Amino acid sequence: MMFPLNQLDFSEGTNDWTEIVIITVLASAIVTIGILPGAMVVNERKKKGWVTSITAILVSIPIVIAVFSIWYRPLPNMVINMAMYLSGISDWRTHQYYIERKIYSHAMFNNALWNTRYYKDIPEKFFITGVSEFSLGNIKLVCPAEIKKARKESMRFTVNDFSEYDKKGKDLKATAMRCIAFNKNDIHTWDSPLPEPIYYEKVKLMTENSMIQFLHMLK
Repeated sequence: MMFPLNQLDFSEGTNDWTEIVIITVLASAIVTIGILPGAMVVNERKKKGWVTSITAILVSIPIVIAVFSIWYRPLPNMVINMAMYLSGISDWRTHQYYIERKIYSHAMFNNALWNTRYYKDIPEKFFITGVSEFSLGNIKLVCPAEIKKARKESMRFTVNDFSEYDKKGKDLKATAMRCIAFNKNDIHTWDSPLPEPIYYEKVKLMTENSMIQFLHMLK
């Protein structure tokens, strides 16, 4: 019960009594759904035996979930995400990846999004920080780490404002547009810490500052 309740939001200005009523109704629905399979087992076993009761449960659970998801809209996404995570297709942990310079240019990866950097001892590679949203076959879809926040928000449901849920879904899609589909052979996980990273944008800023100092010296 606590899992869906923790995902609930209310629009600004919602009356406290309205929130209490909505939470009470939702909790009652969850309790009823939880009791339903056991009640069906007891009822069907008395009438027709175990096989019929188990069949009835297997049929009723998807139907109940489908009906419940008409109102609680994040539920299908939660089920799909959980299935993808358990099967290993998705990995929502933040990882460090390295890419060969001869395959991709570091300029493709905005430092503000990807934390792009390199190391003096490994000049032929550069590193990024990201999340593997999808990995299957030879394809690995890597997204900026900010997608974790957008995904978490998309799972939250504003009970009394359906348009807010749609807005969060659009924000997630906009963030996902920054993801990049790699061939698995072109990008590799490297979560071991390395000392003294050099960030591309910081190097650029240092160069610009040096030029400014040089111009000041000429003055």
